Amino acid sequence: MNRIRLIALAAVAAVVAIAAVVLSLNEREEAALSGGKLFPELEARINDINALTVQLSREETLSLQRSDDQWLVAEKAGYPANLAQLRKVLLALARTEKLEQKTSKPEYYERLGVQDMNEAGDDTRLLRVSAGNLTLAEVIIGKSGAGGKSYLRPANQPVSWLGSEWIDVPGRVNAWLDAQLLAIKPERIRAVEVVHADGVQLRIEKDGDRLKLLGDGDSELPAKAEELERVAATLSSLSLQDIVDDVESDESSWRSTRFMTSDGLTIAAQTLSREDQLLARLTAEIHGDSPSEDLQQEAQSLNERFGGRTFVLASYLDERFAPTLDVLQEQPAETTEQ
Repeated sequence: MNRIRLIALAAVAAVVAIAAVVLSLNEREEAALSGGKLFPELEARINDINALTVQLSREETLSLQRSDDQWLVAEKAGYPANLAQLRKVLLALARTEKLEQKTSKPEYYERLGVQDMNEAGDDTRLLRVSAGNLTLAEVIIGKSGAGGKSYLRPANQPVSWLGSEWIDVPGRVNAWLDAQLLAIKPERIRAVEVVHADGVQLRIEKDGDRLKLLGDGDSELPAKAEELERVAATLSSLSLQDIVDDVESDESSWRSTRFMTSDGLTIAAQTLSREDQLLARLTAEIHGDSPSEDLQQEAQSLNERFGGRTFVLASYLDERFAPTLDVLQEQPAETTEQ
C-alpha cells in the first residue's frame, strides 16, 4: 500500500471519527430537547402560584391575581376570577410533556399559531405564570394539534412543540370571570316593578299561582302569561359577558327595575341599552321587617359581588329587564263586521 493511499485512508478515518462525534453531540442535544415536561418545576410549585397573565389578543390582557384565598381580575375592577377555568389551564400546562419538536423558524410559526403576540392571530394566546417575583412559566399557546393537543412555544425560545395536553385558553373575557351573577328561581319572585326612562311604569305581581299585569290604579290588564313568566325568570340564571368602566351616558336614560322576592330580598337594577349591549348596575336590598340572618348574609354577599360595577349582559335580556306594555299586554281580538 503506497504512502498516498495510507494518507487518504487516514483522512477518511478522521472524517468518520469527527462525524461520529458530531452525531453523538446532536443525539444528546436532541435527547435533551425531546421528551419530559415542558416546565418541569411547575407542577411541584402549583400551590405557590399567585399570578397569571393571560394575553387574549394583541390588544387585550387579563391579570389574574391571588389575594388571600380569592383570585381576582385586575382589569375588571377586581372582580372574582373563574376558578375552574384557572385551575384547568394551570394543571394542563404543568402536566404538558414535549411530544414532538416542531419548527424553530419564525416564518413558519403562524402555521401553528405560536408567533409572537404582536403578530398574534385568532388562535394565539400568551400565558405568564408567576409566584411572587419569580416567573415559573411563560408560553405562547397556539392551535390545536393532532388528537386535540396544543402547539406551544416557550416565550423567547425558538423551538415550538406539540404538547401532550390540550390547553384550553378561551379568548372570551367572560370565560375568565366568575360569570354567574344571580340564580334566583322564578317561583321566589313576588313582584317586578319597571320604570322606563320616559316615566312609564308597570308592575307584575304574583296572585296565587299566577302572575298578573297591573296598570294605573292597580287595575289588572289582560296579559300574555308566557311573557310575564319570562320577566319573572330573568334572574334565574343571570350571567355577565363583561365589565366596563366609565360609561358616558345621561343618567336619566337608564331604566329602573325592581325584582322583589316573597322572603324579603329586592334586586334593584339600573339598565341601559347601548348599541348591541345591555349595561346593568345591580344592588341587593332588604324589604320588610325582621329579615332573617340568612337573608341579610345573602344581600351582603351579593353586594360584594356587584360592588358598584357596570356589567355587560346579553342584549336579548333588554326586554326582560325593561319590558314594554305592548310586549306584555294581550291585545283584544279584532272583530270582523258582518
